[in-house]
Amino acid sequence: MINRGIALRNRASSSFIRITTVNLLYFIALGYYLPILTHFLHLRGISDFLIGIINAISYFASSISQTIIGNIADKRGKIPFIVIGNFISAIALFLLTFSSSFFEITIALILSQIITVVPLINALLIEISDLNKRGESFGKFRISGSIGWIIGTILGGIQSEIVSIESLFFTASGLFILTAILAKVLLFEVKTEKEVQVEKRSLILDMKKIFEERNFILFLASSIIYMIVNTALGVFLPRYMEYYTQSPFWITFPFAFAAISEIPLMIYSGRLSDKIGRKVLITFGLTVLALRIFLYTLATNIIMILAISLLNGITFGTVYVVSVAYVSDLTPEGLHSTSQSVYNITISLATVIGSFLGGYLAELYGVFGLFRIIAFISLLDALFFHITVREANSK
Repeated sequence: MINRGIALRNRASSSFIRITTVNLLYFIALGYYLPILTHFLHLRGISDFLIGIINAISYFASSISQTIIGNIADKRGKIPFIVIGNFISAIALFLLTFSSSFFEITIALILSQIITVVPLINALLIEISDLNKRGESFGKFRISGSIGWIIGTILGGIQSEIVSIESLFFTASGLFILTAILAKVLLFEVKTEKEVQVEKRSLILDMKKIFEERNFILFLASSIIYMIVNTALGVFLPRYMEYYTQSPFWITFPFAFAAISEIPLMIYSGRLSDKIGRKVLITFGLTVLALRIFLYTLATNIIMILAISLLNGITFGTVYVVSVAYVSDLTPEGLHSTSQSVYNITISLATVIGSFLGGYLAELYGVFGLFRIIAFISLLDALFFHITVREANSK
């Protein structure tokens, strides 16, 4: 019995390293092109409003496919979809490099979002984690994404200065292919007993079981507001930076700098939430998000912007890690890919609204006006979450 316990721990440790390695490379690829995407579209002559529309359409397409794929992955396995999703992203970015019209760019970005890899990798990690330490385990795992994002963003910024912005999409495409190959090689041995033993239920019954939890519905409502705000901020932060610099490196650098603060907070937020609960940390993160966005409107130079960006450790690092753990607390065993996909589809639908609303408000009031409005919305979200959402029963 002791030997079997040691063997299980060793297998879990090996699986953790394998999944984390794939996640690291995946986020290097994302960091290479995502921070510069809005600036790239602007250089192609796309207006703020149409940038919002393009993002909204691509996220909406993603939201349609995610729950179905997540549910199939719960029953058939997540790894094939992780591999295929990376290959499709590689093709999409290759096509994006040659796209110039609204239609061509939209098609390429829809293709890049059709299989969202993140909820599948998250679910795989959750299912090998100790039930009572999922917050801590996910926090340790997710720092690989932050490190990958920092590496990709910095290298991408340097490459855009030395070579060209277009070259970033070729490099990112190659990195996604490498991630797909690495996932195929490293993850084929990662198995979870829960995945093997899951009942053969229909998607409708699985969804019904997940939504029986009232807290899950209220949490999703708050997450929609959070992601509307976060999307508007993320999409138009590069446009905001254009008021201070035209350098592609400095336009993207706040994204890398912001990720630095995520690393310690992701580790300790997950561990702390295992002890004191998820609610207080999420409420705190939503409140700080409102403060962070408002402070951007008061900044007068790049140094101040970088300092404000460090709050991202709380506004994203803490909120994201603890939110994923909270979803896990509310999820019946064997349905983690489905619940993570439901969570992801919800925030994807919110990104549709956030992209559209951000583009509309930026066109109407300018980027600074947009930031003031979404700061107020974030504050209201913090109040809503604190008043309506309860701690999960397992905490």
